[in-house]
Amino acid sequence: MQTLVAEHFVSQDPISRRYALGPALLTILPPSDRISMLTRILREPMSACAACSGFDVWAAVLQDDRVHYIARVPARHPQRIEVPLLSTQPAYCVSPGRVLLSAFDRPTVLEILSHHPIRQYTATTRTDMGEILEAIDAARINGYSEVAGEHLPDTRDIAVPVRGEGGTVIAALSIGEKAGLFTEERRRPLLSCLQAAALAAETLLGGSVNPEARSR
Repeated sequence: MQTLVAEHFVSQDPISRRYALGPALLTILPPSDRISMLTRILREPMSACAACSGFDVWAAVLQDDRVHYIARVPARHPQRIEVPLLSTQPAYCVSPGRVLLSAFDRPTVLEILSHHPIRQYTATTRTDMGEILEAIDAARINGYSEVAGEHLPDTRDIAVPVRGEGGTVIAALSIGEKAGLFTEERRRPLLSCLQAAALAAETLLGGSVNPEARSR
């Protein structure tokens, strides 16, 4: 049993000593069970982030060339962007998508983004593939992505990756809001809250982080 604990297939509560399924099972579970388990693991870090930031916090995964939102933890802020849970958005023009795509090299990203036409949703949507690739590269280098009004007008969103076993990016945590509420003064505190939540999630998942990227 201790071998299973060491490999993260089973976890043990330090107080009750009871065993539960561990995060390494994410690599072998069917997709629906994997999403359910990931959502359960992310719930506590997301709740802490929502309390810290005062904004709704979203968790997303990549499905083909779309961002699939799998969880939301609401916060105290009375105004928020209404995005239905389990909805999808094009990965190339939202911050969670760029973070998730940053896990791949450029040829793989190009192949993924070839599945649907690149569409201009707003006046600021980047449709030039060179600019899109540069934005994804920046997410990889910086350890986060920030997008202003490229999918929905007059909005801002920011996202960080969540890494699992072996440092693989398995999800993104994000905050998105109307630009009037998501001000430049709030940007750094919101990013710090997201980074702390991602670090907490990665600790639970047995993942690894890039400390330099987290500190930016």
